This record gives sequence, C-alpha cells and structure tokens, in this order.
Amino acid sequence: MALFGSKNDAAFINTINKELLNNIVEQTVVLFRANISSTNTDFYGETPTSKAFMRGVRINCLATKEEQSWEESEFGVDVNQSATFAFLKDMLITANVVVQVGDIINHDNGYWEINAVVENQYWGGKRSDDPNLNSGESISIIASAHLTRRSKLGIEEQSTEQDGRIL
Repeated sequence: MALFGSKNDAAFINTINKELLNNIVEQTVVLFRANISSTNTDFYGETPTSKAFMRGVRINCLATKEEQSWEESEFGVDVNQSATFAFLKDMLITANVVVQVGDIINHDNGYWEINAVVENQYWGGKRSDDPNLNSGESISIIASAHLTRRSKLGIEEQSTEQDGRIL
C-alpha cells in the first residue's frame, strides 16, 4: 500500500480541493441537464426546434479554454472554440448532479455543449471497486465541450437563484 493512499488521505485532499475551487479559483459555471422526456421530436427522432433543458445548477470547476478560430461561410463568420471543464466528483455528488454528453454549460458569456465525459482519475491510481485493492477513490470528472450557438438552445437568461439552482 502506498504511504499516502488511504481513504482518509483521499478525503483530506478532497477537502483541500473543495476549498481551492470554492475560495481561490472561483470559476462558477451553470450546468443545464438535457431533459429528454420534454424534448419534442419528429417522426425521425430529430428535434426540429431546440432541446428542452432542466433548471441550471451553479457549480464551481476548473475551466480551460482553447484558442478561438473563425470560419467563414455563406451565412457569415462562425467562431469555433473548445473547452475543458474539470469538476470535483464530491462537489457533483453534493449538488446531486450527473454530467453527461449533450448537457450545456454556461461559462464566460458562452454556452458550451459537452462532447465527452471522462472519469479516469483515481486517488493513488487505483479504482475503489477493484476487489484486490484496499484503497482508491474517483477524484474528478472532466468534460470536453465546444462553443455552441445560443439560438440553437432555447435557454433564456434567468437572474433569480435558490439553493444554487437557477429559477
């Protein structure tokens, strides 16, 4: 067993990470979960208008944006940009949130559609569900996203908030 690989050590590091994200980094995003049951689809299972989303949840994370690129077409200039959002798994569990592909993140006056979700960072590099190991904890969830058009979403700006949820 590693010198600092116990569950108590992982809990201590999670406490430090929560304090770091909440009090020092302070990058707050609003996560909108796709509401599949309320989304209207046509005969082919496609959405002719826009997807329906649940109320947004405000949560802190570490956001890293890539450089912008511009693409010109017959409809005008379109901006392309990718971003990575790293969430602390304990904070997502506390907020009762699951990050999935297709969800939308509002950050820095832009809307980002999640392309991929990766959960492969473990405390000590070990999975906690491995029966041969006595330690290991899932630490973070990393979401890769791309900038999407606001008009495509149908999400309206809301200013009131209750318990971290946008009303």
